[in-house]
Amino acid sequence: MPESESVLAEHREDEIATAVADQTCRKDVGYEDELIQIQYRLESDVATRYEDSIAELTTLMETTPDTP
Repeated sequence: MPESESVLAEHREDEIATAVADQTCRKDVGYEDELIQIQYRLESDVATRYEDSIAELTTLMETTPDTP
């Protein structure tokens, strides 16, 4: 095996090991569930904060004729 292929194979093994460790850690700490909860809270905050603006925009979109 040429040296460059050997180096690539070594890096590939390191990359796979890192990815497996990352996924294991994410599972162990409940990363995905926490991320979803945080995202939901942030989206809810934005929806609440801009509720009036969103309603105005929705009304404008519904009442403005489509133009090419």
